[in-house]
Amino acid sequence: MKKIFFFAAISALLVSCGGKNNADVIEEYPEGNNSGVVVFTEKPAVPLSQESDLLLGSLDLMGNSTYLGKGTESFKSAAVRVVVGRYNTSSDGTYNFTTGPLAGGKLVKKGNSFKFTFGSKEITGSGSFTPSSTPSDPIVKALCGAHWKLSFIEAKLKDKNASVTFSDNGHSIDPNNVEKVSEYINEKAGKELIPMSKVAGYEIAAISLSANPYKICVEFKNGKDPFEGTWTPVTSKTFTYSLNDVVLDGELFSAEASGSFDFEDNNNTLVIKMAAKSTSGLADIIIKAKKIK
Repeated sequence: MKKIFFFAAISALLVSCGGKNNADVIEEYPEGNNSGVVVFTEKPAVPLSQESDLLLGSLDLMGNSTYLGKGTESFKSAAVRVVVGRYNTSSDGTYNFTTGPLAGGKLVKKGNSFKFTFGSKEITGSGSFTPSSTPSDPIVKALCGAHWKLSFIEAKLKDKNASVTFSDNGHSIDPNNVEKVSEYINEKAGKELIPMSKVAGYEIAAISLSANPYKICVEFKNGKDPFEGTWTPVTSKTFTYSLNDVVLDGELFSAEASGSFDFEDNNNTLVIKMAAKSTSGLADIIIKAKKIK
């Protein structure tokens, strides 16, 4: 099962390593001047629901308007919870959370003090804010200025003259639909390699990157918690990435890889080529991606 999810993680993460290769045609980087990382020393208890608050330990405010919060839920287990959504900023510097678990909330930072407002409820915390400067590298700037989604995957199997292909063209299985991809793999295997009860409802919604620090976030539909990890630009159009340990099929797994990318169709299509990790059972992976709102 780990081999299958190495493939799923690689597919999900590598799509985010792309954009336009010309700084003049970058169309999005909406919150570059307001992006940064908050690390809380006094953790604010922000409301996730009527039953539970999130004791927020950190909050990444990415340049593409994605927020990524991490903490533990009060009244529940001490397991780390990661939340994700969109934000924008007002002219007075207020951060407005528009989607995700923090939707409807506002954040005002003043020095090392932070005040969240959710309706009539106010929550305060203290900590530090480290601004994330706009990347000077035009390729990195393009990668971090938008949201991304899979459009095509082809992966060859090691030591076999066979491959699997997924596409969002309407005539194949959408590569973002982890559940449907798992069903297909199980059918081809003739047995349940992937427990369907563990992947039910998993469908990639969007993928984001940030620089300074170099973080990566994979969002899912249907209220599923996101995955997060790190990526590193190595040289022009090459990269490495690492996905933090996550649970999908009941087993912990990590995904690490490196590869290269280029562009087609007047820079509108990103093409990624990579060799999978030696233990993944896959090789010669080709991924195409597209920018989404």
